[in-house]
Order: sequence, then structure tokens, then C-alpha cells
Amino acid sequence: MEIKKIFLLFFTVFTISLVAQENTTTFGIQFRPLIPMGLLKTDKLTQEITPVKFTIQSMESFNFGMVIRVGFTKSLSLETGINVLKRNNLIRIEDLKYNRKVTDRYTILAYEVPVQGLVYVQLGKQTYMNGSGGISFDLLPSDLYTFNNYYSHLSLRYNWVQMALNANVGFEYRTKKSGYWYLGATLHRPFHALMLSGIQYQYKEIDEIANIAVTGNYLTLDLRYFFNEPADKSKKKKRKRQ
Repeated sequence: MEIKKIFLLFFTVFTISLVAQENTTTFGIQFRPLIPMGLLKTDKLTQEITPVKFTIQSMESFNFGMVIRVGFTKSLSLETGINVLKRNNLIRIEDLKYNRKVTDRYTILAYEVPVQGLVYVQLGKQTYMNGSGGISFDLLPSDLYTFNNYYSHLSLRYNWVQMALNANVGFEYRTKKSGYWYLGATLHRPFHALMLSGIQYQYKEIDEIANIAVTGNYLTLDLRYFFNEPADKSKKKKRKRQ
């Protein structure tokens, strides 16, 4: 019931915004490479069970999708959309007794629906600084399972949909003919770990299992492009101002 209420609230706010400000809605696309950071505990998650050391390490990953921006005033907007997150992780198992190493990769696929408020500060004739914050609904479609001759790995979702905080800052260059160009960064921090990963290693008499919670925190470099509004909408705006 709580999930249904959250989605109902999201769609209600989004619909009202579109109706109230339909002449200031812009659409964009974005590509966001993820930046692993030790401070966010996203680059390496380690657990040692003597004589075996288990590590899950974030690798090169990316996030891409579409953005819908609904303007309220010249300095305030609402942003939403949908993004696809492909997060690549490396499993590393170090057998300290027999001096052996086992590595493998797996990918977490997730979908994100952000809802956040956006504030502009105009720096020049066509240049703006943006700051935004809000929440994201993160959807995980499935659990994950990988294995080879020496190990097996199972990642279980805590929930199929979770909530996270988004904080963003960036700079935007606007043109009348070529659209808007945006460069910024986003911090994404879920309220709860995304998955619980169980890793079992077996070799000779050794049989150890580690359970590691994958947090889901990340920092991205944001590259966005927004299309210009249709010409007919621009004409309607001018008529209203007259």
C-alpha cells in the first residue's frame, strides 16, 4: 500500500505541473558516467574470513536516460524522467592460505525515476548555474546469480523498488537555435542498501561464505542536452506577454 501511495503522489504532482505550466516543458537526454569514491564506500566493499578475503569493487559504469523539465518561474523548475543504470562490479576472492585469486564480473541493472526541484542562478547572458535536490524511485527488476568452479555468488534485492536522495549542481549554456547544454555532477544516496550479496568460496578443505551489503551510493558526471521548445509554443508565450 505504501508503494502505491508513493507512485500516486508522484503522478499527481507530475500531472498538475504539466497542466499548470504546459508552455514551459522541455525535454532532454543525458549520459552520466559513474565515479567510484572511497568516501562514499562505493569503490571497495571487503570482508575477511580467515584465510579468505572477499571484495566487491565498483568498475566503470554508466547511467543514461531522458529528462523532463517543467518550469514554474524563470528561476524554479521541476525535473523528472527515467534513467537506466548499468553498474558493473568486480568480485575478487583471495585465498591467503594457498595463494590463489578468483575474479569475476557481474552487472546490476536498475531503473530510476527522479523527482526533484531545480533552482537557477543566471551568471551571464546565456550561462546559468543550477542546483537541485529531491528523491529517486529506484527499481530493481531481478536478483543476480553467478558462479564458476570455485565460487558462487547470489545477490538478493531488499526490495524491488527503493527510495534514494538526489543532490545535483551544474552549469548550463542556453542557445535559441541549438538547445541547452549542461555539465554537472549528481550525488545519489539510497535510504537502504540495494542488495545483499552472498559469496561462497570452496577449495580443498576451505569452504567460506561472506555476506556483503551493496550500498548503491554513487557520484556521477552529468552530460545533458535539452531540445528547444517547439516554435508554436514560443509564439503563444509572446502573445500572452503582449
